Amino acid sequence: MIDHISTDITDQAEWIYQFGQKTREEFNPALFQRSNEKMVAMVSSVIKSCERDRYFTLIVQSIRPIYDYNEILETLRLHEENRHSKKNAKFDNQYNYIQLNDSDIILLEVKYYIRKNGMERMLVKDPITGKEESKDVMYPDTTLTDYIALPRYVDHYYYHLAGNNYMTVNQIVDGSTYNNSTTNNSKHDYVTEKTLFGPIKIFRMEKELVSVVQKGTNLEEEKVNAILYTCLSFGVHCDAMYYILAKYGLYSTLQFFNVPFISILDYPIYGDKRYYCFNKYDCYIVIPKIIFNENPVAQSLVATIYDGIRKETKASDVFKWDYWLSILGAAFKNSNPDKGLFVLSSLESLYDNVTKEEMHLPDYLKQDVYMLLRWMIVEFGPLRAKDNVDVSTKRFRNEEIIAHVVAKKLSSGIHRVSDLGKKVKLKQIVSAVYISPMYVINNIIGMSNLISYDDLVNDNDGAQALKFSYKGISGLGEDGVAIQDVYRYVDTSHLGILDLDTSSASDPGMSGIICPMTKTYGTFFSDFEEPHEYDGENNTNIEKYYKRIKANVPVKFEQGAPFDRNILVDTMTSRSEELDNKVCPVKDLDGKIDYRLGRKEQL
Repeated sequence: MIDHISTDITDQAEWIYQFGQKTREEFNPALFQRSNEKMVAMVSSVIKSCERDRYFTLIVQSIRPIYDYNEILETLRLHEENRHSKKNAKFDNQYNYIQLNDSDIILLEVKYYIRKNGMERMLVKDPITGKEESKDVMYPDTTLTDYIALPRYVDHYYYHLAGNNYMTVNQIVDGSTYNNSTTNNSKHDYVTEKTLFGPIKIFRMEKELVSVVQKGTNLEEEKVNAILYTCLSFGVHCDAMYYILAKYGLYSTLQFFNVPFISILDYPIYGDKRYYCFNKYDCYIVIPKIIFNENPVAQSLVATIYDGIRKETKASDVFKWDYWLSILGAAFKNSNPDKGLFVLSSLESLYDNVTKEEMHLPDYLKQDVYMLLRWMIVEFGPLRAKDNVDVSTKRFRNEEIIAHVVAKKLSSGIHRVSDLGKKVKLKQIVSAVYISPMYVINNIIGMSNLISYDDLVNDNDGAQALKFSYKGISGLGEDGVAIQDVYRYVDTSHLGILDLDTSSASDPGMSGIICPMTKTYGTFFSDFEEPHEYDGENNTNIEKYYKRIKANVPVKFEQGAPFDRNILVDTMTSRSEELDNKVCPVKDLDGKIDYRLGRKEQL
């Protein structure tokens, strides 16, 4: 070590200093950094995730952060005056006075374009003749300017709110998914992805199917166990494949999962022992045994199609896109295709941009919520084997906590108006996205274990910056759920990441201090990769399957190209637009302009 230090130094203190600089392990500066700009970017990303375009159009036209103190006060003063002037009532504007208990804030100016989609037939008076005629008139549109106050970091790590300093604490959360291997709250295995807008759970169930085989002149039944993946979201438990089938239809779903071997017929295939033939109401689902037995995804697709066949269903019906929209709607107590569209819209609203960016997956595997569902299904085994206690696959968040508060508010409002479908009114949409200026500030003061009153009597700010908690927004112990003891114990993965000598006396294992020298990768504690082996393995197996079943097959299975998300999206575009215009047409009076999200330039 001494060889790396200059030998020309005669001052002993200087020599000791250089020796320490070159040999001492440095603190990780990322653990001590807080960023107002990062907080604004995360909140902006959440707001943009709320754009909608079906029964109503919601477009974020611009987001502008205001940092200047005088501009903030004047903007809030005018905002209050404008809101109360509409009520024709006298009021005392609080922003006309100096606030003794002031807050250091950033004001976010958000501008929305909002319209109710569709047209209605109304009696319209001709401006020239004065006669009333029945015409198709577009629903009205409007713009909304909303102001959202966000806390501003002061003195590196603190918020100054209502005259007091509040300490912010890092929250340690799962990197992407977690499973129920450490809990006993379900008899079935499941994997959960927790986004800012809510959880998505995929369960692995079993379903018994009966295949019919012809032996001589007799038909014999063969019981077959199939894996069935189900999804729990919005408090409703249904087949996970229903969402994919309702979005893409049967043919595209088979391509989506790259399982091109399932055929639905109106006649049986009983004579070939190489195939399973499942009969329900004279609809026959045929699949090669070697594929069914080796591929859980194929099993789940067969079981889902089987569940989706009703007494009045014909084999040709399951190839229709609207059919699966009705089946999805029926899972939510309404078999109308419109209900299926609403459910899809609600599902899409759960996937936010912040969650998407933080996932350690190739971009094409996390493009939208349907790709997320696909990934959770096809990689269920590796995800179920993940160690929930292993802190190396977790991440810490700080600025994101504020984005979560905004997400929770917007999500509940948009979900409420989306549920109204065509009955939604413009005022209801405006009300759903409007956030009062001080909403975030009022909701984070004293929030859980993450933002608390600063009662320090010394200047040990460095230790404050390293504090962490597992509990908090969407964390362990949420909604009074008991925390398993395994999370409170010291784990070998904590070494070098979490300080083993610090823990809460009242709530052991749930809080402590992050080791200041630990290496971080963005907000993660390791540069791990999420599992994504299905496509490579499946493409290899498909080639083997075709070689084994190509001769004398009673059913023709078309060999499609390997899974390509972009090709699939292209084939869906025209179908989606056709259905959108059928359910909720959006055109001006001469039928030329469409105001949907894909055509923002028209705005």
